[in-house]
Amino acid sequence: MKICVAGKGGAGKTTVSGTVARAFARAGHEVLALDADANPMLGVSLGVGPERTELLLGVRQGLEDGEVEHEPTIEGMVERFGADAPDGVRLVVANRIDNDSPGCQCCGVSPDQLLRELEGGDRRTVICDLEAGLGTLTRLEAGNADAVLVVANPSAKALEVARRAVAIASDKT
Repeated sequence: MKICVAGKGGAGKTTVSGTVARAFARAGHEVLALDADANPMLGVSLGVGPERTELLLGVRQGLEDGEVEHEPTIEGMVERFGADAPDGVRLVVANRIDNDSPGCQCCGVSPDQLLRELEGGDRRTVICDLEAGLGTLTRLEAGNADAVLVVANPSAKALEVARRAVAIASDKT
């Protein structure tokens, strides 16, 4: 199963993503937690800690920095760039951006590509913590997620983003 977590920044997506990932793992599922935020903090929510989370090299950053010599498989990147988190969760940072150079920051492996090529189903549960807002969700291809969990806090802006996210997600799952 592949579950994406979407919503406005500050609504609690990362906290919910970490909690859901650990709950699935504690229930006996093989869990891959995919942090698709350019400012990845899912490791902190999973209990990896801020120092170790900061050290994790993102999949995209690893490709850009030449850390991978051959055309890698997605599963190979999960193995290479992933880290073990509490309760048996495997954490992969998909979208980390460490430079401030102008120009396109969207090169490399997108969260959508990772979701498309990762195996879910009975074998594994994938929890994808999307970037704040609707951008990544709008670029998600139909069928790459089995469910979208929309998180909101009780503010007008968060509720509006949630309403729009639900409308977008209904076309994606």
